[in-house]
Amino acid sequence: MIYQRQKVILTLLKELSNENVYKIQLIKLLFLLKKEGNIDRYVNFYDFIPYKYGPFSFLAYKDILELER
Repeated sequence: MIYQRQKVILTLLKELSNENVYKIQLIKLLFLLKKEGNIDRYVNFYDFIPYKYGPFSFLAYKDILELER
């Protein structure tokens, strides 16, 4: 079963298909989608906390690893 929030990750990766995107960059893009795009109005989205390299979501990281498999 794939969640709506995971579909957002896949859509974002599809849009960036010509780019090499690291996990931390992807998480930052997801953060911007939440803050600037208000995506959490439509999808049960990730919660972010301040972390070493900027905003971080443990659930987003887990979803990214799961999608990699």
